[in-house]
Amino acid sequence: MLSTLFHAAHVFAVVLWIGGVGYSLMVLLPSLSTVSLRDRARFVPKVLKRFLTIVWLSIAVVSLSGLYRMVAVMNITALPQLSSSHYGQLLSVKLVFVIFLLAVALSVTLRVYPKVTNHVRQHLDESPDVYRCPVCREISGLMRVHLMAGLSMAAAIILLAAFLRGA
Repeated sequence: MLSTLFHAAHVFAVVLWIGGVGYSLMVLLPSLSTVSLRDRARFVPKVLKRFLTIVWLSIAVVSLSGLYRMVAVMNITALPQLSSSHYGQLLSVKLVFVIFLLAVALSVTLRVYPKVTNHVRQHLDESPDVYRCPVCREISGLMRVHLMAGLSMAAAIILLAAFLRGA
């Protein structure tokens, strides 16, 4: 029963995290160009802060539940076990992708988020009919690259998870 709960929590956290990345990449970012810079300055920092909170909560749940499943369910308790079986080798590759995904999340949190919040402050007093800003466009591109990297890593991890389950 405990294993089932941890697995459900793991899957839910992954869906929440990656679903948020997909939504941000395919819906939110493309729609921002229809919002005035003044309104974006009020909206984007709040949305990004909430998104990052969900990302880090998801990371915590995925990490804890994944570690539990690796140790308690798969009985992998020592590093040599990761290289001694096909399952362990695939899991090792999956863990490398997870580390890259964490690096992307950390980069968004420590680099992109501060850059966004610092820049959009200057638009708080803009006229409501101004929609374009070269720096905002550059930041959107940076965010898009991070989101695409995250989505690509997630796709690779999901594919490896399918191989681990024999799909």
